[in-house]
Amino acid sequence: MNAGRERLIFWAGCALLWTYLAVLAWLTPVLLDDWYQLAYIKKHGLSPGSVLDYGVYNYFNYNPRLGENFLLITNGPRIINVVLTPTVILGFLWVCFAIALGRWPRPSLRDLQLLLLQLALIWLAAPIPGVLFAYRPFCTNYLYALAFSLAFLVPYRFAVDRAPELGRRWWWMPLMFAAGWIAGMGNEHTGPTIAVAAGVMTFLYWRHHRRVHAWMVTGLAGIAIGYPMLFFAPGQKKRYGAVASKLGPTDHIRDRGPNGLFEIIIDFLWAAQLAVFLVLVGAFVALASSARAGSAPPSPDRRITYLAAGYILCAGAIIVTLFASPTASERLFFAPAVFFAMAGLVLLHQIFDVRAVRRTVVAIAGFAVAAHATWGLVVYIRAHAEGAERERILERTPRDQVALVPPYTQFQRNLWFLGDDFDYASLREYVAREVYGIAGIEFTRPVKGEPAAEFSSRIEFVMDPPMSNEEVWSHVKMPLSYVSAYPDRVIQLVQRILPQLQRIPGHRLVSITSYVEGLDLPERRGRPLIGMRWENGEAMYIDTFVLPDSDMRLYFLALAGTVPPGLTDAYVRACGQTKQVETEREWRGVRLPYVPWCRGLYMGMACNPTECWLSGVYWR
Repeated sequence: MNAGRERLIFWAGCALLWTYLAVLAWLTPVLLDDWYQLAYIKKHGLSPGSVLDYGVYNYFNYNPRLGENFLLITNGPRIINVVLTPTVILGFLWVCFAIALGRWPRPSLRDLQLLLLQLALIWLAAPIPGVLFAYRPFCTNYLYALAFSLAFLVPYRFAVDRAPELGRRWWWMPLMFAAGWIAGMGNEHTGPTIAVAAGVMTFLYWRHHRRVHAWMVTGLAGIAIGYPMLFFAPGQKKRYGAVASKLGPTDHIRDRGPNGLFEIIIDFLWAAQLAVFLVLVGAFVALASSARAGSAPPSPDRRITYLAAGYILCAGAIIVTLFASPTASERLFFAPAVFFAMAGLVLLHQIFDVRAVRRTVVAIAGFAVAAHATWGLVVYIRAHAEGAERERILERTPRDQVALVPPYTQFQRNLWFLGDDFDYASLREYVAREVYGIAGIEFTRPVKGEPAAEFSSRIEFVMDPPMSNEEVWSHVKMPLSYVSAYPDRVIQLVQRILPQLQRIPGHRLVSITSYVEGLDLPERRGRPLIGMRWENGEAMYIDTFVLPDSDMRLYFLALAGTVPPGLTDAYVRACGQTKQVETEREWRGVRLPYVPWCRGLYMGMACNPTECWLSGVYWR
């Protein structure tokens, strides 16, 4: 095949992938975190100013990652996501290729096959690849962020491998500083590994040439500034109910113990086993071909071995950061899966010239990509139609009524689809009130979804000199049109209105208390049921997790420092029944153990002689 035809096939293949990703972006319905962006755009519009305001607010109060700003942008006019996301993903694959092989892809059939192999290895190694590629919140926060981080490493990789004079012009210095800062602001789990990788490559360049370029130093300075800005951002301590301010990295490691840490490693290796299988198939075919030809089998030299080992170490380093993370969910395995896939590409590239190897691994990769792509297309064609129908129902529902929407056919999560987001009762409440201005959202038929809470929240203020609640509310511009029933949402609301309350002329804010209403239980014995209280500049609430013990029995864990003093009795309520439980103290806090007796919404309640506190809500 001549070079001109190979170029045509190469660009046609890239265009086909871009088109597929664009169709996928067009079909992806609004899901889960997307709704919060739509509500923001509905109130503030989408402009450079509103994006900047959103980013500043998130940095100080919620998610400080740069990807969250891209999430807002991609939830604007649909054409933005349709054009931007496929372009970023295609660029991401090119950057992975460049990092793995030390050069950009060339417009040839061979490099198109290698790009296909790279994509297949990523899809086979990552636990939920389709969700990462299609679901906007994961794509922008993890894939976009990793793409920018790897792009930052490309000049270092090229300088070490093949271009010692790269970047001699002055403008490389501010460019690499900005790239380093963006890489540092990308993700908490990848930042340290990216910084160390850039530092190691700078050292290797210095060892070989006895000098370094200024842009190498400014790039390292950028990531050295960007990552601490992300890790220590004020918003980190307020996310997820301020869990980061109550349990530190060492607490999470201690809590998991050796078995839990080992389980994280095993979970990743289990997810990546098909990628390992593809590499082993290539190696087996290479050995078999050499045996038939009576020649020595191809083997990686020291440089290739070190390179593959380096990428595996990068994957391992990112996994190790998960030891100290509050969660070690599947989306956090995406970055190590990409480094793992790059190691696989390095090894397969070494034997790619063996015709039988090339044909075999390309055939397997082509089948894997085609199967994944077809599956994703089928899932999202159906989800797009069902999502559009749900939106039409919500738009037509009168303001004072509850909308009845059909559940998604793909109700539970799979490799491509996140599952039905209206499974979360608090999200149904938010979308109904904030996006469509209606009374509520429920499903048209019974499903395994979280039921609406049987309680509500009422906020009371204490001012000095005294003011009525109505007077206080008249000084507040509410960011939401309602007070949520769920304590974590009430906490977020209080955080947002607190500056306004502290600026009421002639008055000093003394306290804010959120009372839980609708649960007039005899066990309370007249004691108020409190969701949260703000007093003396500090928010007080019982912060809980629901965990299994060694016998797989569930318990509410009320974290130390959040439990009210003088605890006397505790209860768990579900399905209309309230049962008293015996509390157990441990180093992390207080346990409220129970044996589930029904499928429904479980609520913990911890009491002292004068008041009771809501201590967690859990759906099972």
